[in-house]
Amino acid sequence: MPKLVQVQIFKYDELSEDVKNKLRNEYEIEDGWYEAKKEELLEKLTNKGFYNVDLEFSGFWSQGDGASFTGNINLEEYLNNMINNDRHSDTTYESILTALINQDITLTENIIKRDKFHRYVHENTTSLYLDYIPCEGFEDNIADLFNSLYDYILKDIRELNIKCYKALEKEYELQTTNDIKDSYYSDLEYNYFEDGKICKDNYIIQQNRIIPERDTFNPNA
Repeated sequence: MPKLVQVQIFKYDELSEDVKNKLRNEYEIEDGWYEAKKEELLEKLTNKGFYNVDLEFSGFWSQGDGASFTGNINLEEYLNNMINNDRHSDTTYESILTALINQDITLTENIIKRDKFHRYVHENTTSLYLDYIPCEGFEDNIADLFNSLYDYILKDIRELNIKCYKALEKEYELQTTNDIKDSYYSDLEYNYFEDGKICKDNYIIQQNRIIPERDTFNPNA
């Protein structure tokens, strides 16, 4: 003979902290949570002198996680930004900028790409390919300085990769705080059982089991 069993139902805010933590751990961040931050980072890289930029990342739980960008470098714009920086002007490579402006040298390579053997995307997985040839009549006295510039830019790229990763990690943390998760569950306006399982509308209780009214109850199930 069916019997009625009374159970308590709760709003999210009424659940115990242990149950809330269980639900928080089940929370799944929305797809595309990083898109706005990624666009912001791509814009910063573009303003620095990079173009055709693509940024990839993985995170944020294992040692192989990280971020890195690929693309090309507009060396003239990059050096202009370095030399004319209001906060920290660096004129070390001004002669290379002058050679570029005067078309005394031509770049033969200016690409940042991910090495084929890498299956990760952390900061050390991309390489810089940057080279030039002197134009006819130009006394090539900048070779050593150009090699120094190469090392400088490669180091800068590594540091930018790390900054991008940290910015994305911070954005992830901001979007997965307990306050964000609590707000999400509260806005759902679900009723919950004491253990955190959802009590859907139009449920009835029979034989100590909760079943939808539209279902046929099988006492042997």
